[in-house]
Amino acid sequence: MRDRLYDDVMIERFRKDPKYAVSLMNSILEDGDEIEVSVILRLMTGAFGNAKQPSPASDGAAAFTNFLAPLRSLGLRLSVTQAPREERVTLEEMTEQVEHVEKGEMVGV
Repeated sequence: MRDRLYDDVMIERFRKDPKYAVSLMNSILEDGDEIEVSVILRLMTGAFGNAKQPSPASDGAAAFTNFLAPLRSLGLRLSVTQAPREERVTLEEMTEQVEHVEKGEMVGV
């Protein structure tokens, strides 16, 4: 119940102030983790998107389309920029993370 109330309040705030939604999205994309990105996308879809939530069986293309729907409805587009050097992951670090994942171990990013 509490989560649904939070969602409803945030969705209404996004609808009233789309610039706030965009600012929050950019902030989360810059500094957030996967869970925060998932939450903001859910809220933006509730406020601006008409896309269906992807089913667990959805392929990557369908999930990406659902990801972009609320952004497009605001006239936004996704872009990628290079992170500052201290935030980059080396090939060796990435290989080590993959090895841990393959062993079923949790890996911090």
